[in-house]
Amino acid sequence: MIYYIHGFNSGIKKDRIELLSKLLETEVIGLEYKSEESYFYNLGYLDSQIRKLGNPDAIIGTSLGAFYAQNLSREYNCMTVLINPCLNPKETLTKWIGTNTNYATGNVYDLKEKIINTYDVNELTFNTQTLVILATGDELFDYTTSYNELYGRCEIVTFEGGCHSFDNYAEIASDIDYFLKTPVLMN
Repeated sequence: MIYYIHGFNSGIKKDRIELLSKLLETEVIGLEYKSEESYFYNLGYLDSQIRKLGNPDAIIGTSLGAFYAQNLSREYNCMTVLINPCLNPKETLTKWIGTNTNYATGNVYDLKEKIINTYDVNELTFNTQTLVILATGDELFDYTTSYNELYGRCEIVTFEGGCHSFDNYAEIASDIDYFLKTPVLMN
């Protein structure tokens, strides 16, 4: 079973889930969290969804969803695909303090500094098999910074062009599929 976790200020996009399911030739299930809630609340909420649905073989996450995916993969000892991952949520989310509108749901909410402070957690730990996909055209995160920070800790694929929301799944599906079908034993 493969789960997909969306990025900050977004939600489950049915067309994206269907496309991933088609491209990977397996069911992909979208998990939700609320951008206005704390890190610990959201991690628990995502975990409760997984416990109801069943243990994952892999978790795919984009942006802030990648941060959650990597942390959950440690709990479930499963493979992880991180797409344009948010590596430092506390720093990144600061610019979103105040009133926001969720792109997917239209929900208006206030993001408070105390919520952002809950993201002051340890950096990502890579003790499960992880593939990172970085778009060179990501307008939020400099892919070279992410590449340099992650090099040697996981498998990395760079995608020429693209953007932060990453709409190029058809072009990288073979990389994801190969990764998921060729697991490596982790020490």
